[in-house]
Amino acid sequence: MLLKRYISILLLLLCTGCKPNQTKVRSSEHRDARVISTAPALTEIICAIGASVNLVGRTDACDYPPELIQSIEIAGKFASPNIEQVLKMQPTHLLESFLVDPLKKTTIEKFGIKVEHIPCSRMCDIPAAIRRIGEITTHEESAEELAVSIEKQLIEAAQINQLSSKKYRTLLLFDHNTPVTCATNTFVSELTELAGGKNIADMLTREYDSISLEWIVKQDPELIICFYKIGRNPIEIFKNRAGWQQIKAVKEKRVIVPSDLDIICRPGPRVIEGIRELRKCIREE
Repeated sequence: MLLKRYISILLLLLCTGCKPNQTKVRSSEHRDARVISTAPALTEIICAIGASVNLVGRTDACDYPPELIQSIEIAGKFASPNIEQVLKMQPTHLLESFLVDPLKKTTIEKFGIKVEHIPCSRMCDIPAAIRRIGEITTHEESAEELAVSIEKQLIEAAQINQLSSKKYRTLLLFDHNTPVTCATNTFVSELTELAGGKNIADMLTREYDSISLEWIVKQDPELIICFYKIGRNPIEIFKNRAGWQQIKAVKEKRVIVPSDLDIICRPGPRVIEGIRELRKCIREE
């Protein structure tokens, strides 16, 4: 059902060129846009459409593509711009998906800087985010080309996954000491679904929440994907921890840590690479 919904939404976007909640802006208004990004995914979009020339500030978490952003000054932390640094850079726009301190938006806009909210936390947000950033930086043509390409490839990925006979019941884990997982309405869950897994935490009402080991044991997942750096063989960690040994994924050695967490966890232009990487991990666990 979830994959059918993806295909329906993506087909609608592809056929109509729909840009939900976006207002078309004349390119001339932003011909000399100076942009600060407050999220790695937004920074990657800016660079992917050839607009790095417009990028004057980034976060300390923005690290891709390195050859383009290494010379860009840091304007703060992820979702938390440093107002003093922002003002020094004299931007026309500050792009954000969410701000840790929403009051900073009001302060920054008092200085004539446009704080542009660009939703980019779900799979379906990505094409619209690309198009909007293309409008702001006057790179509409390259943005449209990238957005359409991603839409088509997401549809293909969903169709390929529908043909797969095996969907592993999967625990998406963000910490094992105090277990944290995510709901099905999150980007990494959507990515896992397209890659061949099935999130077992469909009862969560919060996007990310703590869960008990007892609950995990009862659910008995067939696969565990660790979305955090462990540093050593995850099987060795889990099989030596009380309670975890009896879980099917641990007993059958299906505990994986993706080699590139940034590709998988960032809802940006590398989303197709993320699906392929995660699918490879799941199929070759």
